Amino acid sequence: MKILVWPDHDIPNVVVYNWFHVGSRNERPGITGLSHFFEHMMFKGSKHYPPASSTASWSRTAATNNAFTSEDVTCYQDWFPKSILELVFRLEADRICCLSFDPKAVQSEREVVYSERRTSVDNDNASLLDEQLQARVRRAPVP
Repeated sequence: MKILVWPDHDIPNVVVYNWFHVGSRNERPGITGLSHFFEHMMFKGSKHYPPASSTASWSRTAATNNAFTSEDVTCYQDWFPKSILELVFRLEADRICCLSFDPKAVQSEREVVYSERRTSVDNDNASLLDEQLQARVRRAPVP
C-alpha cells in the first residue's frame, strides 16, 4: 500500500482517495462487470459497520463519499472534516478486509450495475464502439 499525504492547512477538511489497480481491463468474457459490482458492494456495509451504521457515520459528520471504476482502476473518494480522520480510516479498513455480501444487496447491486451498463454502454453507440476497440487492443499481440 502506498500512502501519499499532501497537506493544505488553508482548509479544515480532508480528502482520501483509495486507488485499486483493477478495472474492466482485468476482466474476461464471462466475468465482466465484477470491478464495477465490487465498487457498489463497498457501500453496502462490512463486518463492524453494517449499512445503516456506516451511512449514519458519514451523514452525521458532514462527510461524503463516492467511487468510480474505469478500465484501469477503481477509486473510492472520501471528503470529511479532519476531526473524523481516525473514524474514516476505520470505516475504510473494515470495508476492505471485511466486506459484507448480504444476498439481497448482492441481487440489488447486480441489477443496478446491469442497468448502468445498459444506459451508458449498450444504448450508446460511441461507448459500444470504444468497448469493442479496447477489447481488440487488449487481445493484440505485444511486439
